[in-house]
Amino acid sequence: MPGTDVTFESPGQNFWQFPVNRIRVNDHIISHGGRPQGISVTAIIDTGSAALVTPPFESGWLMAQIPGLNVPNWTIPCDSNAVISFEMNGKIFRMRAADLAGPVRKPPNTNNCVAQVNEVPICGMGPGTWIFGSVILKNWHVVLDGSGPTNMVRIAQAS
Repeated sequence: MPGTDVTFESPGQNFWQFPVNRIRVNDHIISHGGRPQGISVTAIIDTGSAALVTPPFESGWLMAQIPGLNVPNWTIPCDSNAVISFEMNGKIFRMRAADLAGPVRKPPNTNNCVAQVNEVPICGMGPGTWIFGSVILKNWHVVLDGSGPTNMVRIAQAS
């Protein structure tokens, strides 16, 4: 896999999961409750989901930092230049906020795309558990290895 990569032991029996230490938008650390280190989440890889899925009230911390966010319609500029970064094991993995933009424009014929970000109560999962679907995974090379005694997740930035 090209570039810098990280490998995690995935502790879950039913999910491919790994810790994300910090999340940034345009180098601004996303925080909640005044925690200076920012928020940390447990990410679950879901290759069958197109969206980023968070528990209720959590995606707003991220979305509020994207310039041009329209809250009533949950839209972002289709061509947003904002950069979202995920820090994992001291390494930074980036994506463009425009990658969260779905194909639906609201209102029609504008540069406002409905974000593919959903807030859903995730059964059996507590706060801080986010599901990374293809809107995020398309930016990375991901290897899911279940051949050993423990499941391993390996991630590298796509070029």
